[in-house]
Amino acid sequence: MICSKLLSLCDCWFGSPVFPALEAPLGPLRVGERNLDFFEAKDKLIALGLVDPVGPDRLSLHPVLGLGVQNAEPQAVESERQRTTMWLLDYAHSHQDDYDALERERANLLGLLDWFADERRWDEMVTLMRDLFNYLRVRGQWEEAFQRLQIILDAVEELTNVWIGGGSISTGGLCTCCEPAMNRPRQISIRRTGCSTT
Repeated sequence: MICSKLLSLCDCWFGSPVFPALEAPLGPLRVGERNLDFFEAKDKLIALGLVDPVGPDRLSLHPVLGLGVQNAEPQAVESERQRTTMWLLDYAHSHQDDYDALERERANLLGLLDWFADERRWDEMVTLMRDLFNYLRVRGQWEEAFQRLQIILDAVEELTNVWIGGGSISTGGLCTCCEPAMNRPRQISIRRTGCSTT
């Protein structure tokens, strides 16, 4: 039982399709489980080759296996995905000034932004982007920031909170002004207001 639950939990982490595997930190996977049960299940899944240890505190699940888990256990995966979403949102918010901590969850946090976009959960996407913006800016991950900001700005009319929309527009402008010189011009367009920054 705990092995299938652990697979469902691993599958809920948001590694993007461009990343080779989904990775989950052990801490949130262990919540609510007895240590002995958890570690026995983890060791069994590793021995069977279903998950791989990635460093001392992470597990990796191959995306193909993840699809199989989603097909076999859709309700368990959805339930755990909601829990994972809340954990990642809380993590990003509480570590927004700890760039090393955000770096450890980078693939999962960017994957969550992409999932919010796919699910058209714009307000949550903006909330997460707000928590990640300075990290992406300071660490020079301009392309990641621009890509997600443009998605938000394209959907600004669908935001339920107009203040969030205004904040997204100003963040897009700030990002454009602060970006270091690149080889090509950058343009963020804002359809709703008819303005654009170049």
